[in-house]
Amino acid sequence: MDAFLYQATIYLAAAVIAVPIAARLGLGSVLGYLAAGIIIGPVLGLVGSETEDLRHFAEFGVVMMLFLIGLGLGSADDITLRGLESIRKCSRVYLEAYTAILPGVWQEDGAAQKLEEKYGLVEGTVRLADREMVESGCEEALIEPAARGEDVALLVVGDPFSATTHTDLQLRAREAGVAVE
Repeated sequence: MDAFLYQATIYLAAAVIAVPIAARLGLGSVLGYLAAGIIIGPVLGLVGSETEDLRHFAEFGVVMMLFLIGLGLGSADDITLRGLESIRKCSRVYLEAYTAILPGVWQEDGAAQKLEEKYGLVEGTVRLADREMVESGCEEALIEPAARGEDVALLVVGDPFSATTHTDLQLRAREAGVAVE
């Protein structure tokens, strides 16, 4: 029992330290967890020799996230701070553009670039998602990258669960082992 508590403390401490550093560097939480594992395992040798005990922790897996973020109904300025923080740590961000239209953004060309500028994102981060992509291509564009460890966001005008398409996406992501927030 003491060895288990020792390992749990080491793993949690490493994650608490490495993940915020990785997030601050814009690398995402998954890379923070991986860096923590490398540092406490092969580099420092604090864990890793007790392979049988490690199996308990292996069951937790890597946290993979798909964020469904509501932008509000009035403008792109209506996003919550938590939504904005989530978008900034994602390597892929899609603007869903068929269940509702975001006034002042979607009607014009360059909608993705407008959101990148407004939210302080790297150019090319935001991609437009049409009906076919959200309904039929979501595994390839959203779920599979999240399952590989990328943080992925789908921006939705209004409530992300007002359309059955988004609820279905959430269910498919969870079936693939991807956490949805």
